[in-house]
Amino acid sequence: MSNPSTYHQILRENFDRMTADLLSILPSEVTGFVNTRYQKLAPRTRHAYVQDIYIFYCFLLQSDPEHDQDTRLTAYNLDVLASVTTDQLLSYVSWLKEYQLDGKTHHNAESGIRRKLSSLSSYFRYLAAQGYVSGNPVLVFDINDLLRKANSLASPEKYKPDSSLDPCLLYKAVELDSNQDLTPQQKVFHPIIVKRDRLILHLLIDTGIQVSDLVSLDLDDISFEKFRIRLQRTGSESVYIYLNDYNADLLFDYLKNGRDYFRPDEASSNALLLSRRHQRITARAIEQLVSRYGKLAYGEDVHITPAMLRKAFAEQVYAETRDLYLVTSALHRKSLYTGLDQKSEKDRQKELAEMIRRQK
Repeated sequence: MSNPSTYHQILRENFDRMTADLLSILPSEVTGFVNTRYQKLAPRTRHAYVQDIYIFYCFLLQSDPEHDQDTRLTAYNLDVLASVTTDQLLSYVSWLKEYQLDGKTHHNAESGIRRKLSSLSSYFRYLAAQGYVSGNPVLVFDINDLLRKANSLASPEKYKPDSSLDPCLLYKAVELDSNQDLTPQQKVFHPIIVKRDRLILHLLIDTGIQVSDLVSLDLDDISFEKFRIRLQRTGSESVYIYLNDYNADLLFDYLKNGRDYFRPDEASSNALLLSRRHQRITARAIEQLVSRYGKLAYGEDVHITPAMLRKAFAEQVYAETRDLYLVTSALHRKSLYTGLDQKSEKDRQKELAEMIRRQK
């Protein structure tokens, strides 16, 4: 059986390598920014910061008529960043909703756009502190207002509102997918895929587990006696998510009648969730799985993500308890910021008006 820490070590090394690859094609100021935060950030978070900044530089390149697409990103000097305007940032937000990069089409929901703006704001804060630019352009406007304006310029939103997600439709989609035309070979293995996918969807929806934690689960992390799953945390004590009876039954059925059919290779011998390639399932595979069942449940124009399922879980916990501390604990976050509902100013004003009307 493999060492439980091996997977996390491999992850750290992979993220460090991908971060180094991006830094090699970005201006040196980005490396300086990362170095100031190196000890404070986990490898995955460092990579996310650098990737977000890389995407912004790519936007500048694509929207600059004076540069062809072969121009190296390192060619951008600080004068370009010092002259970034609010209009450019508005265009950037609209562009992020659907853009072409590295030969692929990418989409961002509002939460993804917020994260990229937050990364960009941190980068500009560093540049301003170093005296490279005079200020942080991301702070001169209200992000909610920017997103609202960008929405009015973009095509209709295709991301399903989290509060309207019906888990039953997603569960039924797994069974619906089972009725699709399958080859004789697929029919043999498909019931096993259904066991795995049903388990994945229930864990995402019923526990709010993050995809990164889900794919890293090992057999050693399961405790049927205590009805819980252990989540590994680097540099801190382990934390746990708890299972209801149905989750435990799904998990037991998958382990007894499903997992061994995937015939895991040596490196994945301790992994809980496996792919057809006999390896630990990847985060990307789970994202595609959720998206596919989402389209079966809601239609081809709707894009469901694991993050939306996690947010729906948080909303359900809060709706039932009205306890932000409990929501924070359920999501295993250190702060009271939960990402429950980042409302627009218009929604806040409407809620305030209704509250005032109820007053006597």
